[in-house]
Amino acid sequence: MNMVSSVRIKVIQFLEKWCSWVKTTTFRIRVLAWAHKLVEFAMWDIMTYLTEIWKLDITHSAAIINGFKGVEAIMPIGMAFFVDTFMGEYWMLLLSSLAYCCGVGILAISTLQFLSKSVTNSCPEEKRPNCIGDLQKFLFFMALTLKALGVCGQTASLSSFLGRQSQNQTPTDKDDDQKRKRLGKFEFILGRCVIVLLVILATIVLSKLPWYVHFGIPAIGMVLATLLFMSSTSSYKHAAPKVGLLTTVRRVLVSSASKIFCRLPQHSNRVYDNHQPSSHFVPRTHSLRSFDKDVVIVQIQAPDEKAEHISKRTELEDAKIFARMIPLWITFIMCGVVSSIGDTYFLEQANNMQNTFPPFILLVFHDIAKFVFSKLFAVVAKKLFEKGLGKSIFPIGVIAAMLFSVVCCVIAAEVETRRLDLTEGLGLLEDRPDVKIPMGMFWLLPQYFFLAAIDGISDYLCDDLEIVSGYSIARFCIAPEYSSSVSFYLRLFTNAAFGLGPIGSVISVQAAGKFSEIGRSSSWFRETLNESHLDYYYLTLAALSSINLVLCILVSIWYICQHLKATIGELFTTDSIVKKLLRTIFSFHIFSLN
Repeated sequence: MNMVSSVRIKVIQFLEKWCSWVKTTTFRIRVLAWAHKLVEFAMWDIMTYLTEIWKLDITHSAAIINGFKGVEAIMPIGMAFFVDTFMGEYWMLLLSSLAYCCGVGILAISTLQFLSKSVTNSCPEEKRPNCIGDLQKFLFFMALTLKALGVCGQTASLSSFLGRQSQNQTPTDKDDDQKRKRLGKFEFILGRCVIVLLVILATIVLSKLPWYVHFGIPAIGMVLATLLFMSSTSSYKHAAPKVGLLTTVRRVLVSSASKIFCRLPQHSNRVYDNHQPSSHFVPRTHSLRSFDKDVVIVQIQAPDEKAEHISKRTELEDAKIFARMIPLWITFIMCGVVSSIGDTYFLEQANNMQNTFPPFILLVFHDIAKFVFSKLFAVVAKKLFEKGLGKSIFPIGVIAAMLFSVVCCVIAAEVETRRLDLTEGLGLLEDRPDVKIPMGMFWLLPQYFFLAAIDGISDYLCDDLEIVSGYSIARFCIAPEYSSSVSFYLRLFTNAAFGLGPIGSVISVQAAGKFSEIGRSSSWFRETLNESHLDYYYLTLAALSSINLVLCILVSIWYICQHLKATIGELFTTDSIVKKLLRTIFSFHIFSLN
């Protein structure tokens, strides 16, 4: 009896803490992220909708999904520019949330059957592609466009706006935050169990509902989250727009290019802002010296006119950071290519196999495994940072992701080969090429496991903004703290490099299809999955990932050489070292004379 009463008391305390948190502005911002997660769950099987309802072939369906996925990863860079320069975080977050609501709502409306060409609202399966009306197609693509705008706007403003609300808190607010963070083990376990149960419940329910309800429930959730966000408009802390980091980097590049025939600065009196104090001061680095031409004072003018055409030392070094990251970003694209096949071709495999449970179970397994791998790599990164190897975190992460990519593609090819052999052995290829194969869906678990490893490591490299970060590779021989703007844009550019992967996947499929037609009558990619040869495509991705792995190792070695070169340059440009060297030479000369 005492145990039951103690559990009841803890549950009541947990609910009280939860209710107190609901009243905060932080909660009303975070609900937008939670609603976005619900939409992600609903959009996971959009491939099934295109192949079963629209009757599109697998390549066209995957191209639509990967194209919009790539846009959602690249466009936040432009959105962040508008946030910094024109709109501010709040208005971008509000407008993007409204666009998100409209997009998901229109997507649910586009699935309604009365919008089809069929007058009787019933369409035979063999004529279903001709029954999809032009209005349905227009609404569908308009919905995906509005949703992409909403995702991009939230990516560009939500995290920074949420962080701004925690600044300048009153002592009472800080005490409340500390109390909410000090949850006991019971509250922690209870909260995690509730989340897992809700995810499983949503998985089962959404998979059994009609498509307009399938997309309508997340649309309602996004509308409620937006209204809750708007209810605390007067309580939010705002920041005025300012000159963004992208403007600074562009100015440095243009200025350096315009001074290409100038000599590099040798003395500090020819460098603007060399000794001015700054809250984010960055020492001079000795790599990418061509960028240093930006700070050459071509013509002496009034002091107040220098800032109009000459960048500060801090701005110059920030531009160098982005230039140093370009080789690693290029190698990171292949991780996005492999990741993009998870909710396209892997899902299509699951739909063509026998399944006692809905394919959503694979998504739950993938997300749990991805979370575990992300936390494991965070622990590894922390250990490396404590041992003074923080600069190697990003290359090690990309190399590990590439290794998992090779293993994932090889396993996927083996499973697909087994599935196709079973199809041919049962004689289903000629009679019923679109029938489900008598092979369990859980054969796909190993490839989803390694896919989760790729996504978990990539999520850490894209989203981590703490001092233990993969971006420390960008600083070779110095270790100052990054400004928040630099860290934020590094995350956006890394996510954009990963987002180029889905677009590259579309290109690779088209190239592989054209290449496979050489010397044979058909392509690897046919109208149905059973007629296609995805196993050959997976082996092609494994080969490309292996080549990219070698390239990534070479880039990492180049970074190590650059680090050693910069360290030696920093050592011999120090005044005290030079003085000691001259004193030693002078003493040796006097000794030889004696």
